[in-house]
Amino acid sequence: MEKTPILIVAAEASADLHAAEVVKRLRAADPALSFYGIGGAHLRAAGLDVLGNAEDLAVMGIWEVFTHLPRIKKAYDGLLRACDTRKPALALLLDYPGFNFRLMKQLHRRGIPVIYYICPQVWAWHPERVEILAQYANRRLVIFPFEEKFYKERGVEARYVGHPLLDVLPEPPAAPPSGPRRIGIFPGSRWSEIRRMLPVFMGALARVRQRIPDLEAVLFAAPTVEAGALRKWIPTNVEIRTVDTERHASMRELHLAFMVSGTITLEAALLGVPGIAAYRLHPVTYALLKRRVEIAHISIVNILLGKRVFPEFIQEEATPDRLAAEALRLFGAPEELGRIRAEALALRAHLGHGAAANVVGEVKGLLTV
Repeated sequence: MEKTPILIVAAEASADLHAAEVVKRLRAADPALSFYGIGGAHLRAAGLDVLGNAEDLAVMGIWEVFTHLPRIKKAYDGLLRACDTRKPALALLLDYPGFNFRLMKQLHRRGIPVIYYICPQVWAWHPERVEILAQYANRRLVIFPFEEKFYKERGVEARYVGHPLLDVLPEPPAAPPSGPRRIGIFPGSRWSEIRRMLPVFMGALARVRQRIPDLEAVLFAAPTVEAGALRKWIPTNVEIRTVDTERHASMRELHLAFMVSGTITLEAALLGVPGIAAYRLHPVTYALLKRRVEIAHISIVNILLGKRVFPEFIQEEATPDRLAAEALRLFGAPEELGRIRAEALALRAHLGHGAAANVVGEVKGLLTV
């Protein structure tokens, strides 16, 4: 029997994980469905027929995208050709707006319905993109409660489905970890951010260890990154353990973390891990974005809580000296680490479960229209 094809585009590590949860549930509910498109390791394991690897397309920033345009255009053109020959019943697009917004318009012209899951952060910049989503997406599914209100105030329907991290994360430990002090390093899932941030984090680690010689360090590779490939940024005399599997179990053992400002900050918060967030962009990208960004914080944890709970450093402030000084201050103030942990864990009460199941319901509903 011929299967009903669904197009998936999940070009970033977190999107790949969350899309895979949806695909697994859809397969179980209806074996007559098939899936093709762009994804990473999680979607490949879930049975996606991969036409483009997320690992090759995970780029953030205006200048960074420009330098990768040939590769991105090749993937885009290949997807459109596949849509013309393997006409999907619908498309499930996740985040990645520079790519997906153009694709969405082409799908609309071909009469292919679109579910946009994890809508881009248009509330932070590019609010005019709300109109594009209203015109070309059949369903808009958001993962933060305030986003539903943001769209409604602009006359656009969007549904808050819950946050997908709560479907996959274990419960946080009942108390902070004991034993030797342990710090995690999360350099990101895109090679552009890894090249910029991992040397900064390693420099900060070296400075902290001068004051805390027995500090244990753990380097976490994103699912789209081979842990061994990170070793070239680690001095041979630095003792550090690398983790690329059983991530959450290892995260639960951390007292503090250096991390890029992205989804990983929320993941850490929901596990009760205090974090120091930092980010550097290409100077051209930063200069352009600085004029448009309309938010007071860079970490989603601080945005959701409406205040600076995770210390954060961006661009020229994101230096080894500044990060090390903040880590040493926090290690010397266990009561403040406890306060950060408690405020971060409070986010669990604000975010809903069941995102994957809700998205499956939206897909099934649109398939029967």
